[in-house]
This record gives sequence, structure tokens and C-alpha cells, in this order.
Amino acid sequence: MDSSTVEFSEGVGLSLDCSESGMLLLLPEEVTKRQVFQIHVRSKRKEKKSTNIVEVCWTRLISVSLGVNLYLAGTRFLFELPVVG
Repeated sequence: MDSSTVEFSEGVGLSLDCSESGMLLLLPEEVTKRQVFQIHVRSKRKEKKSTNIVEVCWTRLISVSLGVNLYLAGTRFLFELPVVG
């Protein structure tokens, strides 16, 4: 794929750490540096679900067992989409 390609997929990850500027994610699928994607976050403080656009800053492969890999991804928030309705 090149920079003009858009891929739509759905998945689940785990947030390991969150700050005002970004999140550390544990993902079952590989992502690449500078990849941009949308995440849905349920906030305990805001008691609502928000949708954020994030950019991957770095990734690390974690080999869990033979043939099973997970991926750490450090992301930064680009912006939060407004809640509609």
C-alpha cells in the first residue's frame, strides 16, 4: 500500500497508558510508523465514549509464543471527533 491507499478494518486493542498527548496500545495486528487510525475510547472521567484520530509514533514486536505476536504502539492524538446527536 502507498500513501494514497485507505484500508478499512475493525479490531480491538488494549490501552496500557494514556496521557493528554497520546496512548500506549497493545495490539494483535501490526501497525506502521506514521499510520493514522481512529480509536474509540470509553473514559471513566468523562463518563462517555469518545472517538479520536491517532498517529503511530513507534512500534515494537512482542513474541508471546511460537507463531503468536502482539505489538506495542506508541501513538499521539491528532484530534477528537465531535460527538454527533
